[in-house]
Amino acid sequence: TIKCLIRLRTFTKKRTALRPLVFNMREAGILGEDKVKTGDQQFECQATNKSDKKGYQFDERVVKSLWKEFRENTTMHGLKHARRENKYQLRWVIWIIALFGMGSLLVYTVYTLFAYYRTNPTLTNINLKFVREMFYPAVTICNMSPYKLSAINASAVMRSHLLHSSRLGVVLPPLDYTNPAYAELNASLSEDWLDKVSFDLDDMFMYCVNERHVTACKNILKAKVTQWGKCFTYNANEKLPKEGRVKGSMTGSATALTFYIDIKQDEYVFNTNMAAGVKIILHDPEEEPDVNNKGFISSPGMSTYVSMKMTKYKYLPAPYKAGGDQYCIDTKSPGFENTLKYQQFYSRTGCQLECRRDFIVNQCGCRAVTDPGNETLCSPIMAATCYYQNEAFEEITFWKRHCRRNALCKKLCSLSFCLDTGEVGILLLSPIIMSCTNVSVDSMLKFLDLPIVFYRQTLWKEFTETTTMHGLRHARKESKYQLRWIILGDMDIYYLLGMGSLLIYMVYTLYAYYRTNSTLTNININFVKAMNYPAVTICNMSPLKRISINASAVMTTHLLHSSRLGVVLPHLYYSSSAFPELNDYVPEDWLNKSSFDLEDMFHYCVNERHLVPCKDILIPKITQWGKCSTFNDYQKVATNGIVKGSMTGSTTALTFYIDVKQDEYVYNTNLAAGVKIVLHDPEEEPDVNNKGFILSPGMSTYVSMKMTKYKYLPAPYKAGGDQYCIDVNSADYVNPLKYYPYYSRAGCLLECRRNYIVEKCGCRAVTDQGNETICTPAQTATCYYQHEVEFDSSGELKEQCKCQISCEFTTFDQSISTALFPADVYYPPLQQIGYTDIKNTILE
Repeated sequence: TIKCLIRLRTFTKKRTALRPLVFNMREAGILGEDKVKTGDQQFECQATNKSDKKGYQFDERVVKSLWKEFRENTTMHGLKHARRENKYQLRWVIWIIALFGMGSLLVYTVYTLFAYYRTNPTLTNINLKFVREMFYPAVTICNMSPYKLSAINASAVMRSHLLHSSRLGVVLPPLDYTNPAYAELNASLSEDWLDKVSFDLDDMFMYCVNERHVTACKNILKAKVTQWGKCFTYNANEKLPKEGRVKGSMTGSATALTFYIDIKQDEYVFNTNMAAGVKIILHDPEEEPDVNNKGFISSPGMSTYVSMKMTKYKYLPAPYKAGGDQYCIDTKSPGFENTLKYQQFYSRTGCQLECRRDFIVNQCGCRAVTDPGNETLCSPIMAATCYYQNEAFEEITFWKRHCRRNALCKKLCSLSFCLDTGEVGILLLSPIIMSCTNVSVDSMLKFLDLPIVFYRQTLWKEFTETTTMHGLRHARKESKYQLRWIILGDMDIYYLLGMGSLLIYMVYTLYAYYRTNSTLTNININFVKAMNYPAVTICNMSPLKRISINASAVMTTHLLHSSRLGVVLPHLYYSSSAFPELNDYVPEDWLNKSSFDLEDMFHYCVNERHLVPCKDILIPKITQWGKCSTFNDYQKVATNGIVKGSMTGSTTALTFYIDVKQDEYVYNTNLAAGVKIVLHDPEEEPDVNNKGFILSPGMSTYVSMKMTKYKYLPAPYKAGGDQYCIDVNSADYVNPLKYYPYYSRAGCLLECRRNYIVEKCGCRAVTDQGNETICTPAQTATCYYQHEVEFDSSGELKEQCKCQISCEFTTFDQSISTALFPADVYYPPLQQIGYTDIKNTILE
């Protein structure tokens, strides 16, 4: 240990002092021979170091000394104020607590962010682009009859086989294929059988027009074997290597790609479709057309206009997840190898089709005529007794367990990030806020320390000398650099006031924004194995059955004037003595007796290829349109649980064969004949007046469905503009509706509408719930209808109902296409089982 004498010159305003300082060179970390010269200070010390100069040996006292020096000089989170030597014990305790709190928050924040990072999160970015030209999709067109009658030259045995393999087969007695009479159905099929018995391009396509120019159809269409047999594809993937992808730059029907097609209905055979027309699928040229599950149908005798919107999805490859909990395949990566054997390009549809084919071939030892491969083709008997059964079984179970359901992904070229003000954003901002407020908390604690309240000037000086906040210590008047002081000395107060004002403004702005309870909308697309089925409410467009009401001439006149035709007819005076029966009392069971029953309308119900008794899956439902029937109603859900659908496509779809009983129609608010269908949540009331779609007899209607689920934050957060939602799932929620067991906005409006009209008229309609007297026909015409129109057309009256949306609700969007029903080939067998006048009464 060597003691050195250091002479320092210290200047103050009043006096100059020379003070000798003695310090321990070893504790200060000076070992060996050292010489330092700094300005007015000069000292020289010599010492003998007992250790090797290449490796210093510090004893415990040196470590303590270094730690002490670090604590006394560091500006990290006020650590220097947490020294035990601090004479203010309360301040020391507070700083210790603050340091441990900040440290714990830092560790928690880092851990949370790391755990979130390990989940490989992604942000969804949706862009809408206006382009001058767009890649054209592949357009695959299939006839709804896979075979040509004259080409297969079907015998009576083959026709019987085709009939029992068709959709009508579910209502016919099964065939005994072991009977020797069906021996010809065991004959093997040749490889070119499908090509010979299918419709050729020249059979179907009369003209093809593109951008107002007639084009030879054979030049733009290529044969394509699909699940529905031989189809024809425009812009097929085989043309890509030679001609590239087709681009479209002209829009509108005048320049649209147009096909004039003859479906050759006189050449139809029995098949899985009872309708006549074509099915059209729009798909990526590199993707296989999924004819069973996608597309729309077009009917003969109709001109169908198709508007198209292209949506392009880009997902990050593994380890990032795409569409829920699954991963996508990056087909654009240099190391990608197509795992499919029979498809030129990988696609999810192609993968499923190939997996489906392999499974059935493994079960039956043969393949269908529509499947690629080298295995033996199934004979008609093998197709009926093995292939079709395993095809249905595979759709229910096998795909879920074995097929790779990976979504197609393209390599992401760019990625943008935005700040999320949710939990992650708060965690990211918390350390920034604490570091910004550290100096303010430090000075606040000093000024609030009562023992030194009279020493604020000294504390301020100490604060200005040690703070790192915005260079304030460089603006001290005592600074020996006069130029720096001249520049900043007189400006420090304005500088601080400016920074402080900006800080206050920013904090206030962020706080005001926080008080608005702002929300961010997050959109996710999930690929699921099964989906909750909607409730399907079906209403006849005639609410009453003519034979049941036994209408007199007076009642018929009333119904006619109450119908849509009433606006063009002379006014009916209900006060006339000629209409006394219109003031008669209406009993409670009048609607039930006067409406169509379930057995009147529903002939057959088919679900997933199985015939189901309609009374087992449908229950009556009173709506604005009278007595309707609902599939998957909330009453069934409470007993049997919600119905889930795992199978897609028209061949396995839920199917109803409905007789609209047009000969039993009465005058009503609809001039058309058919049924109206509303898809809705089972816990929501069907709004038949404002939602749904209508179907016509003599038509087969295909409905593809998309479910959209909305989730909003409850109050004080706003949902859908300036309104709040009702959290029906909260523990203290009480349903305010009197006549509906579940709250929904539609049910709330219906109940409010009912109450308003009952208050005005003193009676209720036969379709309204409650205990009030039912309106007579005269009251219905003179009071109920007027106030019904008044309520429905008044936004102010609806706003007074204060019917808010639920915080969680589901909507079902549908895409509809139609074809003629039935195809002409089905008339003879349908007439044999008792169906006549099908075109005007029956629909599928």
